[in-house]
Amino acid sequence: MNPQRKILIAAIFPPGSPGGDWVIVQHLLRGLDWKKLSWWSMFDGEKTLGRTLGERLSIFNAPRRLIPSQRARFLKGLLFEHLIVPTAVRHLRRFIESEQPDRLWILSYGWAIPVFHRLIPQLGIPYHFSMHDMPDTAGMVHSLGESRARRFLGMQDRLYSGAQSRNVVGAAMGEVMEQRTGVRAEFEFRCSIESETLAMLKQPPKAKDRSEIRIGYAGTILAEDAFELLVKSLKRLQPLSPVPVRIHLFSSHPYRDRPWFDPGIIVEHGHLSFQELQKPYGDCHWGLALMPLHDDDSRYSRFSFPCKFTQSLASGLPILSIGHSKSSLIQLASKYQLGVCLTEADVGRMPEALAQWILNESNTAQFRADAWKCAERHFNADRMRREMASF
Repeated sequence: MNPQRKILIAAIFPPGSPGGDWVIVQHLLRGLDWKKLSWWSMFDGEKTLGRTLGERLSIFNAPRRLIPSQRARFLKGLLFEHLIVPTAVRHLRRFIESEQPDRLWILSYGWAIPVFHRLIPQLGIPYHFSMHDMPDTAGMVHSLGESRARRFLGMQDRLYSGAQSRNVVGAAMGEVMEQRTGVRAEFEFRCSIESETLAMLKQPPKAKDRSEIRIGYAGTILAEDAFELLVKSLKRLQPLSPVPVRIHLFSSHPYRDRPWFDPGIIVEHGHLSFQELQKPYGDCHWGLALMPLHDDDSRYSRFSFPCKFTQSLASGLPILSIGHSKSSLIQLASKYQLGVCLTEADVGRMPEALAQWILNESNTAQFRADAWKCAERHFNADRMRREMASF
């Protein structure tokens, strides 16, 4: 971004929070003078930052207990929209007035959408609009209700149209938003890979101890149907394998209460920071990227993109990609020789397919070569920052 401009970021989360949104933003902010940056967050959360923002970080701290979820969704939705949202609007307005930014950067999702929709267009401050997920995924429709989710989508359209510039996470999202609004997104930004890591991908892979085959997965398991199928398939694979094959799970979420959890297959490490994660994840033999095997929530699976894929790609690991054939994950991964892609058509033969690929290291060099091609073309952090320099 233009280093001479004072920028205020408004998002539903504070900087340093777990999740792909912060990972995307963190790469885009690299090299920026943080003294010219302010941040407003609707909710509290982890704020792990090497350089503190001090008073330039303002958190509204909306009450999470009022977020519609399972119980009293209708009543909570009314309270949140008519009580919490107007209060958040006033809070954000005061912060913007005190900071006097040259540009706004809004990451619009969930309950931040009506806050931004009520305030941002009337301020007259040029803003960049980031869209990483559709606002009407199945989970959001369940939480908000169909009518409110539809209204939020309309608000998102107007915020998108009124922006000075905008980014999406992939071509499919850009196409549907252009169809809805008549405006094309200038940028595609997703979890990216730095130049020093790209250089590492051009080097031949190092030999690893194979007394155990380790499949690494970092973050929340959003596609539990695919993960459960993988666990069942690995249990059937064990008698065919000369060594144990296990999933090494790096997540802040506990999964031991799930019926599919098997301590003989899954090794839990808990949540690790980005720096702490690099070595144990890089020591794995395979990376794992998942999206749902069914297409019931196409607004998520076809338009969002998992950062887990980028984590595996950046680590130079062959990637085990599992998801519906029309998902954004499989659509991209299948264009390269990065490992193995398994879709809904492969469910019955998954143990055999895993035995064919997971236990075979003869294609490792080819996987690494295609990993560099894929990363250079779709995930180059330097290129994304250059593209956004005009903001």
